[in-house]
Amino acid sequence: MISKIVVSNNISESEKLKSLAGLGESSFNVRYLSPYYLAEYLLQLSGITYKQTFIKNDDLSANLYEKIRDNPYFSKFTYNDILKLIETIEDVRYHIIDNEDKTFIEKLPIKHFVRKNQAIKKVYELIKDFLRDSNLIDEVGVIRFALENIKPVKDIELIKYEKSHLRPLEEYLIDFASGHHVEETKINEVDKPLRIERYTKAFGQSNEIEDILSYIYENKISFDDCVIASANGPNYANILKNYRDIIGFPLTIGLGKMVTETDPGKLWTLVFEWENNLFHKDYLSAIIHGDSFDLDKFKKDIEFPEDLTDLNTGLSKKDQITFDKFIGIAGDLRISFDASKNNEKLDNYKALLNKYVQENYNEVDTSVRVETLPFLENMVEVFNKGKEEFLWNYTLFNDQKADSNALGKILKILGYKQYGVLEQDIINQIAGQNVARETPQQGTLYFTSISKARSCLRKHLFIVGLASNDFPGKNTENPIMLDMDFEPFGEKENSLREIRNNKDDYLALLEEAKKYDVKVYLSWASYNEETLKNQNSSSVVFETYKLENGSEKTIHDFEEEFKTNKNKYRYVEYFENDLLPINPIGRATVKNQEIAFNKVEEVPEDTLTVKVEDMASGNIAFSASAVTNYAKCPYMFYLQNILGLQSSNDIDLTEVINPQDSGTLAHELLEHLDKKAMSKADLLKEADKRFEDYLIFHPAESAALAETAKTEFLDMMSTAYDMEGTLEVETAEKDYYYLHKESGVRIHGFPDKIFKTKPNHFIVVDYKTSKTIKHDADDVATMIQCTMYAYIYEHYKKGAAVDAFEYRYIRTGDVVSSADKGHTMAEHYANLTDTLKNLKASIDSGTFEKNESSCDKCFLKDYCRKK
Repeated sequence: MISKIVVSNNISESEKLKSLAGLGESSFNVRYLSPYYLAEYLLQLSGITYKQTFIKNDDLSANLYEKIRDNPYFSKFTYNDILKLIETIEDVRYHIIDNEDKTFIEKLPIKHFVRKNQAIKKVYELIKDFLRDSNLIDEVGVIRFALENIKPVKDIELIKYEKSHLRPLEEYLIDFASGHHVEETKINEVDKPLRIERYTKAFGQSNEIEDILSYIYENKISFDDCVIASANGPNYANILKNYRDIIGFPLTIGLGKMVTETDPGKLWTLVFEWENNLFHKDYLSAIIHGDSFDLDKFKKDIEFPEDLTDLNTGLSKKDQITFDKFIGIAGDLRISFDASKNNEKLDNYKALLNKYVQENYNEVDTSVRVETLPFLENMVEVFNKGKEEFLWNYTLFNDQKADSNALGKILKILGYKQYGVLEQDIINQIAGQNVARETPQQGTLYFTSISKARSCLRKHLFIVGLASNDFPGKNTENPIMLDMDFEPFGEKENSLREIRNNKDDYLALLEEAKKYDVKVYLSWASYNEETLKNQNSSSVVFETYKLENGSEKTIHDFEEEFKTNKNKYRYVEYFENDLLPINPIGRATVKNQEIAFNKVEEVPEDTLTVKVEDMASGNIAFSASAVTNYAKCPYMFYLQNILGLQSSNDIDLTEVINPQDSGTLAHELLEHLDKKAMSKADLLKEADKRFEDYLIFHPAESAALAETAKTEFLDMMSTAYDMEGTLEVETAEKDYYYLHKESGVRIHGFPDKIFKTKPNHFIVVDYKTSKTIKHDADDVATMIQCTMYAYIYEHYKKGAAVDAFEYRYIRTGDVVSSADKGHTMAEHYANLTDTLKNLKASIDSGTFEKNESSCDKCFLKDYCRKK
């Protein structure tokens, strides 16, 4: 029995055979192969194998990356440039039938652009030498090997698929293998008239897709009877995915996924951002808690327990060990994939911990660090194995085919580093990868490109994106091989080749559709939403109109059809179809009830009722900062202290020590400062030591920045020493609680220091490390903090009288006092009482008013609904 092999560069065998079966045509004993796979198949039939190892162009580019860049002409080339250079040279090789080496060197012209073409010849020789010396073979090599070793085949009918973009060497292979009896398919052997069901001029690309989906739904067409072919794959694929996510129809994308859309790609992106942001702990947390990260396996590998009861025994509630607290400790160390740096940081960390244990220093924090040390050591081991191992071990697979394909590509490209490929080139190459092209699935709408649609015809073919900007393209010369460079190899006007191929694909697709009575629908966007410009239909649309209606038709006739025959020639306005369930954009929800958009003004804007039973019960004690928030703006208090919203601080990658840690470290040193027992030199020596300890727990990426930060910190401590005075310290860093009787609100405060001025007379001091003065005796909200400290202490210690309080700015040397501008403690206490009474009223009513005077400086203004 004679079998048939149809040869083409743009037909997928598996998809074509399924498509033919779906259209009722027998495909028994027929195969569809590219010339390369034909060569492999013919060698297999002959029982001949090549001894070399096959290599693809992307691997060849990596192997030759440094050697090609050694050539001064290509010294600035990126990996992608080199890949295009090798692919261009391969394209020229496909145009050479005999004596490739001699023909390439002799025919590549050197009359113009002498340096460029001499450099290309050097690269060609480099490729051939490398393949020979490394015992490797590429696609062109396989075809030449087949031509040298096979004989014309019997019992196989070789058929060249019409408009299949074959190059001279590929044509020669078919001709030789068939014994010079190659046939060519005639796509539409039976002469049928072309009929287009609809020409649709849509406002934008989204309207094209929505119009098609509406048509499918309205006419109750089965999704697996439909295929959408696009001239602009990525844009329309994203639009379809968005509609799929909202509406929920079954969809298969035949163009594959971008690597960055897969789970390995998402995890790699997070890892890249972490590396690119100096291993900052926030980016590490994003990796660990990402949807694509196998958190369970990671916890198991570092032996982090599910039950933390034993670890937390004896620790207060605020000091409890959690997984996130542990990740914060590890993130502060800025561990990376550099094993030597990791081990050095870990050794320094362990040595400091051991020292703190011996000194009984900072016992709670030290205890937490000691308890979590084994997990940290295990975590360092995990990262020491490197990035590739990390991605391999901890990527979660949700789409087995796409994710495994993507991970393989990522790991392969990461391996190019061994060939000297620059990190940025590796990143760019991974980000540009496409993987796991899906085949048409039963029951789903299929989306693919115009060139690939010939393989997967269905009863309804929608061709979209036929705007002049997108199809069939613009002629641009290959900057590596100009048109004049291709001419000696028989390729005239090479810059037009892609346009010719695109047109051929389109016209061949229409012919295939005619043959199998497929209904065809054409559409394009009349407005480019990216460039904000009007655009016309592609020239191929008018060509199609003439093919359907006669060559004498004019563009004027075509435009008139849109005025007279509106069923077939249609214009779709902006969101005319109203398909989406979210179309009434103005609707709002209040108290779980949907209201019409024109009723939104009825929603009360000045109050918001919340459940505050716990707060009203008196079980909660409000801190000085919470009461300060209320004094500034009750609604801000609601957002932060009831809803728990926090400000989104921008990450400063150059920051060696954040303001909060700097303040904590300064307060710790000042807590034990007694000028009678400690000189300034002693304080600065201790401050220097503690700052160096901090750098062990929080290593800085820049030694210069670390030194600058330390100098600034020591200068601040020097100023603080000068401001301290010689008063006796009554108490420092102690938390006091009190029930404010006039309001019924429980409050608590944690004053930095309380100094004794004389028996039972005191002054409260709060240290501030800010560079700007934020307190003003005339501004009640800014004075609440120390007012609370003073008030609580007076009622806590019998007979005590707090005569004043101070905010000491230890960076600038400024002092803001309770007595400034003639204010008395009685006035401050009265302001506190009024504030707490108002707070209690808000809690009882659930109403938190907005204080607009605080809006400019409010760090929660982005969350505020009361603008």
